[in-house]
Amino acid sequence: MSLLLLMLSLQTSDLRAAAGPDRLVVVVMKGTWCSVCLQQLRSFYTQRDRLERLDTRVVGVAGDLPDSVTLEAAYWPILPDTDRSWLEAQGLWLGEQAMPSLLVYDKCGVQRLRIEGRSPGDQAEDRVFEVLESLTPEIEDCPVLS
Repeated sequence: MSLLLLMLSLQTSDLRAAAGPDRLVVVVMKGTWCSVCLQQLRSFYTQRDRLERLDTRVVGVAGDLPDSVTLEAAYWPILPDTDRSWLEAQGLWLGEQAMPSLLVYDKCGVQRLRIEGRSPGDQAEDRVFEVLESLTPEIEDCPVLS
């Protein structure tokens, strides 16, 4: 089932809400029209059992609004950042489109991996899983805010 959150400005808190208590893999898409980006989301979907065992959710972020066909093809939620403020704050907006990237956040919301760009054979997914498998409760000892 696909989820579309309609918002004008994506906030980090929106990503945390999408993750819930879990780790988060963010697939930053050039745009919802990007077939390579959609393939990346589909590829993670084929490994959803492994991701579930690692307490990890996946979400796409795009600088445009996805249509229903794109949402069906993605398998994971796509959060639009139509004013590009989150993408710009992350240094991932290139003026016309987003820099395709993979971001991994632990359960505390700390970014543990950032891979910018994509090229054939870069084995980015392997690196994502290496990081996810290295996270332990001791590493993710989140501070309690009072």
